[in-house]
Order: sequence, then structure tokens, then C-alpha cells
Amino acid sequence: MRMLGAICCLILWSLPGRIPAAHAAAPEDAYDVVWETPSRDFSGSMPLGNGDIGLNAWVEENGDLVFYISKTDSWGDNGRLLKVGRVRIHLDPATLPSASAFRQQLSLRDATMNVRCGEGETAAALRLWVDANHPMIHVTVDSARPRVATASIELWRTGQEELPSLECSDVLNQSKSGQKTIVEPDTVLANQTGRIGWYHHNVKSVGPAITGEIQGLKGFERPDPLLDRTFGAVIQAAGGQRLDDLHLESPAATHHAFSITVATRHPSTPEQWLKAVDETSAATQKIPFARRRDAHERWWRDFWDRSWIHVTTSGPPRASSLIPSNALPVRVGVDQAGGNRLAGEIGRLTVFGRPLDAGTIRELSGLDRRKAADAPPGRKHPPHWRARRTGTLPRASRSRRGSNPASCPGTARASWTKSRRAASTACSWTPGPATASA
Repeated sequence: MRMLGAICCLILWSLPGRIPAAHAAAPEDAYDVVWETPSRDFSGSMPLGNGDIGLNAWVEENGDLVFYISKTDSWGDNGRLLKVGRVRIHLDPATLPSASAFRQQLSLRDATMNVRCGEGETAAALRLWVDANHPMIHVTVDSARPRVATASIELWRTGQEELPSLECSDVLNQSKSGQKTIVEPDTVLANQTGRIGWYHHNVKSVGPAITGEIQGLKGFERPDPLLDRTFGAVIQAAGGQRLDDLHLESPAATHHAFSITVATRHPSTPEQWLKAVDETSAATQKIPFARRRDAHERWWRDFWDRSWIHVTTSGPPRASSLIPSNALPVRVGVDQAGGNRLAGEIGRLTVFGRPLDAGTIRELSGLDRRKAADAPPGRKHPPHWRARRTGTLPRASRSRRGSNPASCPGTARASWTKSRRAASTACSWTPGPATASA
């Protein structure tokens, strides 16, 4: 069974001739997430995926769609689960999001995020989704007027690098051998025709051998889980033209379609990995696009229909108390059974008849806890302060359980005026809604 994981897609619609078919309302629609502004950077990303391939996607203030790609088996040679890479989709002329014409909606029913960007002739739509049945990411762009769409590969592992901290297999975290984390670079595919791509190939393995030795498995023959693991992605586009090894352009049109095949092979040479990507891409694209999309939506429909519980209310929502009225006793200095008396001392204990604001809490925290709490200097006594000064609990809160007030000081009082041994002050009462401060 696939994990829900991350599940969004990106759609901008209400474009002439490109309006998606209407769907009947589904119960999960009520939980869709809607954003009305673009994101500044990756910290404003939405997750999507198919349980194996994951994305963190966002639309920047310049109208670009950007997303990180992850995979459940993209383990680097230092035993770290790495991001596969990052992709940017840029439109020219750009569609600049505005507060009045931007809507981004995460649709749970079909793992689709809908965003409207621009109005009239400036409107554009991007749809981003990860196929539920194939290792392929789809990006489609629809606009009211012709635009050029360019996909760019943005990598950060561009050269061998030593990380400032040890980030690898857990068995090395306490190592005193001076072990360092050396990150190897990704490799960009060169001189491809109508496509661009990249991969990461593990040329070493850090961690598994030491782990085996610690577990008494030194000399035991087994495949190394990291060495020669190869993962990456290839980007293609309908009518796409390679500008260079990092940029793929889809010529001016009102519709663009990019597909990104993501794959991991282990053990594998880079050549074997690329052959596997080509075979996977060819087999997937033999299936008509519309049929793949229908199968994708059906998978998610079956997922949501598998089991569910809907909780509704017939009336307007009511604000709930943090500690609602109940018949349970509040015990101080002892446990709920009356045992385990506190061996130390209890200072000030105050019960309030209503919630306290942040300012009052700060003032209380600065008072001497060995003395009874009184109103802060210069402040008038509101009702809850007066209640504390009289030392009595609200009438609804004064019922006593199993205690003699004479032997349980404070049972009917809201405040102790000095510290007492727990043995002599342990007590209980049944409260109504109140806030306690100790």
C-alpha cells in the first residue's frame, strides 16, 4: 500500500478552451488548502508525489514554477537520503502573480494543486503532478496567448565538497578517526537531443562496512547497498529544443507539456541507468496521456474510498474551554488516588475564575511565590483579582471530596499565604472552569 506522503499538483485554470471537466463535490474537497499569494522561496512549498517520487513545489513572485525532486531510494555514498535535484519552469513573457489574480489550491481528491495566475490575456495555467502508476512527473502549461516555456536544471552538487559537519551513517557520529563527509558531484548529461538530464553515481560507500563489522559480520559477503547506486532524471518536452545541457525550451505556443522520468538503479553504471530510463520513458509514453491521467485519478479515488470517517456537527461551532467543567477532583500535593504526597514544599497556588492574558501571566511569574498573589502595582482589581484576595473559590467550584477542610487547608481557598509542607496541605476540590497558577 502506498503512503499518502505528499499529494499535490499544480493547476491554473479558467483559460479559454482549457477548462477542466467539472466534478461532483467530494467529501475531501472540504479539506483542500488554498493560498492566495505566491511563495518567496522553498519555505513556502507544497508537497506532492506518488509514495516513491516526492516534490516540494512553489510558484515564485516572478511567476516561475520551481520544485525539488526526492525519491525513497536516492541514497548517496555517505548513507544520506539525497534530493535528486531541482527544476524550474519559466514562461516568456512571464506571468506575474498579483494579489487580485492568484489562487493556489491543493486538491486532495486527485493529488492536484490548482493555481490561477493572471487575468484575461495575461492568464496562464500550470499543472504539476506525479503519476500514481509510473515514475514520471508531468508539467503542463496553458496560457491565453502564446508563450515560450523553458525547463531548467538547477543543481548544487556541482563539485566535490567537504561538509562542515559529519553527515553520514549513524555509526560514524561518535567517530574519533577524523572521518569527514565528502560529497561527490552530480553529472549532467551532455549533448542530448530534444532532452536534458542528470544523474548521481555513488563511486564509494561510507558506513555499511563499519556497520557490518560492529554487528560481527566482517567478512560476510553481501551486496553493498550504496556502492554503484545511480539515480537521476531526464526532462523531455513535446517539440522541445535543447538550448544547452541545462535548458530545454518548448517553442512559443498556448500549450506546453514537459515530462520528467525519475529512476534509481542499483548496482548500475551510468550507461545502464540511462538505458533503463529510456526503456521506462518509452513504455510509459506508449500509453495515451489521457488514459494515464484517468488511471492516476482513479488510483487516488480508490485511495480515498478505501476507508474514511466523517465527523460533522449540526449546530454552529462553540468555543471550548481548555479545561471544561467536569466532576473530576483537582488534587494538590498528592496523586489522583490520594497517595504519593509531595516531599517538598508548595508555594503559592491560585485558582482563577477565567483565563489569564499574557500580561497577567508575566506579572504573576515575577511575584514572590512565598506570598499570596495580589493585584500588580498600579492596576485596578478586576473581578478575578478580587476573588483571589478574598481567598475563596467561585461557588460552583467549592464542592469538596473526601477531605475535612480543617485537615486540608486551602480546600475552600484560592490561595495559600505561605509555604506549607505537602503533608499538611495536600487537598482536593471539584472545580468548574478555572485557570490554575502555581
